[in-house]
Amino acid sequence: MILSKFFKNKIFKFNFLYRYEKFRFLFYGFLNTFLSNIILQILLLISSISLATFFSQLSNLLIGFYLYSNKVFKIKKFSSHKLYIYCFLAVISWKLNFILIIFLTEKINISKNLSAILILPIIATWSYLIQKIFIFNKN
Repeated sequence: MILSKFFKNKIFKFNFLYRYEKFRFLFYGFLNTFLSNIILQILLLISSISLATFFSQLSNLLIGFYLYSNKVFKIKKFSSHKLYIYCFLAVISWKLNFILIIFLTEKINISKNLSAILILPIIATWSYLIQKIFIFNKN
């Protein structure tokens, strides 16, 4: 009985937060990252690093486009043009991530791993704004 009430309370809180686009972005972003990393780990066991990372990134793009368009921004009409823009901006985001990690590592002398963690909020904010404004706008 107590356990049932606990789960009902948690489900209520999740449903309350799910109404907010930013929460859905973080939730599905985490899910996309998790799934992409599972794919990466499995492929690293059976293929080269270059193939594993390529297919992991490809799955991240495709899963991400589906989740962000349908679940986060709730776009009704699919557009291949939007997919092209999404891919282009994903490459820009990847480069931004790379440049920021290099900057923090070489100029401020922070480890690569810590740098990647520190810039996560910047990359997540950038990603959200770019997707909201340029890719999944409802205009």
